[in-house]
Amino acid sequence: MKLLILYQKTGRGWGNRIARFISITAPESWKVKCQEMPALNLPVIDNPEAFIPENLSRADLLLVLVESTGLAQLIPDIAEEIQAEAVIAPVDFETGFPPGLQNQVKQQLAERKIALAIPEPFCSLTERGAQNKRLRQFAKFYGRPEFELDYQNQKLARVDVLRSSPCGGSPSVAEELEGDEIAEAARKSGLYHQYYPCKASVDIIHRSAYITEAAVKRARQRKENEDNEDLSEAR
Repeated sequence: MKLLILYQKTGRGWGNRIARFISITAPESWKVKCQEMPALNLPVIDNPEAFIPENLSRADLLLVLVESTGLAQLIPDIAEEIQAEAVIAPVDFETGFPPGLQNQVKQQLAERKIALAIPEPFCSLTERGAQNKRLRQFAKFYGRPEFELDYQNQKLARVDVLRSSPCGGSPSVAEELEGDEIAEAARKSGLYHQYYPCKASVDIIHRSAYITEAAVKRARQRKENEDNEDLSEAR
């Protein structure tokens, strides 16, 4: 899969961190290119071609890390320019991509028959919710975190990341969890998620922390179910 990631040069550094993490950890079969964009705080809708970089690489999937409405307005034209089959435009803070503009972009991409996912927060993206092959390919590796746990004497001996949050927080959470009491794992994972730190806005960061907590709870339940099955077979 060919993936083009657009991120903006801002003081927050949210998009830059996501772009860097994905470009480093993406499957070898993917071809990932990152393109830095200016802040684009002014309206660009009347003259979008003036703000679209020349010679953008063709891509199957376009990931747009929106931190200002200017870049959000360019999504349909850029997607068409690079012949993308699908677009992911996550919302980790609403000021960059407010609901009204989201609806406008959805309509314009639908007219071009280009699939769109707007996960809020980004770490809520799942394969199940993706209606397009390219979106599912991406969500297999990045989106809602999935962990695998192994523990001894009620302490976590190993925490593996099966799917990471796109920001790269999941590997950090996994590393911090090792050695913790299994009974405290879910609660602590939410704290570790924020310590990374999560760069979502205040109104969204708690949701993203809950998503990580829920992932650890699922992993613990799976492990307990497997252990119970092993005991039943042994009998």
